[in-house]
Amino acid sequence: MQNTTESAANITLEKEKSESTQRSLSSILGDFERIAPKVQAIGGLFTCLGPDSVFSATEITGIGMLLEDLGREMSDLIGEAVRC
Repeated sequence: MQNTTESAANITLEKEKSESTQRSLSSILGDFERIAPKVQAIGGLFTCLGPDSVFSATEITGIGMLLEDLGREMSDLIGEAVRC
């Protein structure tokens, strides 16, 4: 009888873990969708660049900051996905 009770408790615990993981993964997917426009904007910017493109120091700094911010967000999201 105790084995049956323990088995039922383990099944319930596994189901709760699975549901929690699914919620976490759905949240992470939503976060990836939220930052997708940033990725597209950066891709569009670099697609427009040609060999004669010239940027000011301010523009280069801005691009660097955008890439750094995006990299940090991506790193956080990947970390969350791995923990799931």
